[in-house]
Amino acid sequence: MSFDPITNAGVKALQGQVNTVQAQTTALTTKLAQIESALASLNTAQASSRKPLRVTEYTSGAGTHTFLPESTHQYITLVGAGGAGGAGYLSGSQHIQNGGGSAGYELRLRMALTATAAYQVGAGGGTSGAQGGRTVLGALAVSGGAGGSSDRSYTPPPQVGTGGVETGEAGTFAKGGNSTMGSGGQCYGLYGSIPLGYATGYGAGGGGSYGPGGFSPGTGGYIRIEEY
Repeated sequence: MSFDPITNAGVKALQGQVNTVQAQTTALTTKLAQIESALASLNTAQASSRKPLRVTEYTSGAGTHTFLPESTHQYITLVGAGGAGGAGYLSGSQHIQNGGGSAGYELRLRMALTATAAYQVGAGGGTSGAQGGRTVLGALAVSGGAGGSSDRSYTPPPQVGTGGVETGEAGTFAKGGNSTMGSGGQCYGLYGSIPLGYATGYGAGGGGSYGPGGFSPGTGGYIRIEEY
């Protein structure tokens, strides 16, 4: 059997064209993968560097927050107020030491809220052993820290609200619990002496004392709303 030389040459030429197209297709596929990878990296970088449309902070009081109409989602931080430390006292001739207050609960989460939401920032415990106030934004709420007491019962009360909550640090004798946004007070004072240090920032517990001594109050709560 013999083949027409012209036909064989035509087949070879066609095969060469097919091989060229396959090589070009492979090169294009590789290039497209590189472009897609670069775009994905660019989108990630843009998302991480994107600035919020507006940031609002509330550190006291109550009211109504109105969300921007163009906001598609928000990152929200809520901090409950810190509990007050407990003042020490005398029981007969015995000096009773009271503990520091606990820090408030904290919550951070991503939400897609619209229209308006009522808010209330918890007030720090202001009298000996007083619990810190709740901080609320719409249906979200976090409890304040428990006040200091001599029976060491300063674990924060049960949480009220939605998930994503961090428990406030418990106070110890004389030292208030720290929050992520504040430091607890300290009050080793005797006989009503001035506290060694007041609680600072937001959501921190106040210091207790060895009786009959003073106490320091907890600090108030905090709300931060980042609108995107």
